[in-house]
Amino acid sequence: MISGRNVMSYKSITLYSAILCSFLVSAKAMVRQDIRKSCPDNNLPPGMILQNLHLVFRHGDRTPLEQMLNDSAPFEEIWPLGRGQLTDKGVLQSFKLGMWLRQHYDCYLKPQYNASDFYIRSTDYDRTLMSAQAVAAGLYPQNSSPLESYGIQWKPIPVHTVPRKQILADLRCFYSRSKVTYFDAFAIFG
Repeated sequence: MISGRNVMSYKSITLYSAILCSFLVSAKAMVRQDIRKSCPDNNLPPGMILQNLHLVFRHGDRTPLEQMLNDSAPFEEIWPLGRGQLTDKGVLQSFKLGMWLRQHYDCYLKPQYNASDFYIRSTDYDRTLMSAQAVAAGLYPQNSSPLESYGIQWKPIPVHTVPRKQILADLRCFYSRSKVTYFDAFAIFG
């Protein structure tokens, strides 16, 4: 069975980091209409059902962006992946996050990836794109792979990218609408 023990602390750190960091990955999953009534909604108020799931998370562990003060060797010797790149640990963190999400939201999601049910986007940085791919791989481990004959149990899931400035700009949420209304009112009366 999937263990979420180590991922739980990562999840809480991720949420906090995502709010502070502009290098984000976001995912949206449409809840399966055919089974959502049979899913236990233990954390929801009576009469409420989950209809959409939006996730915002940060990339996994990465290499430093700058040379460390105490490093005597050249940066590339210590960090052969390069500056700001996702480490193997970061890939594993992201994959485990996807597994944790699958474990906790399994009854809402189809076992196979479907473009009409799942959409993931990322800023255009290697570390965020790779993190998004790893989360998607953990979330959809049942995908049949066209690479099975080569011993690879993985099927690519599209990760969409938008400019960093735009990643949260087009959210249709109450905060965005109220912010616009506030600034419009301020311009008129201020």
